[in-house]
Amino acid sequence: MKSFKGRVLNPGRAKGEALVFNLPFSFIGDMSPKTGEITMVGHPNFGMSVKNKVLVFQTGRGGTIAPYMLYEAVKNNVGPCAILCDNADMLTLECALTVDIPIYDAFGEKITEALKNGDMVELKPDGTCYVR
Repeated sequence: MKSFKGRVLNPGRAKGEALVFNLPFSFIGDMSPKTGEITMVGHPNFGMSVKNKVLVFQTGRGGTIAPYMLYEAVKNNVGPCAILCDNADMLTLECALTVDIPIYDAFGEKITEALKNGDMVELKPDGTCYVR
């Protein structure tokens, strides 16, 4: 079992499969808030669901409607359980705070390179992430 320690931006406990993006991610247009499916045509994760996943991406992108889109996904029971970033931006932090899910960043190494799709990740409130 590997472990990583990140900066805690919104603490919490979560457990789920990693869904990794090696690029910035947006809750506007990169996923459907109705189904939770990835809508990035041509991306290896196209069609996969974010439901109950630990989203892992470099940083966020998008506009001020992003928190609402994530809120809609959570309301539709298709949202992620946590977010891990190489470097979280303020908009992604606002998204996580809006739906009160854990978000950690600044792991001392690129978490997007350390994890792969399907890794089981368990987050603790102190910023520790255990990976199986």
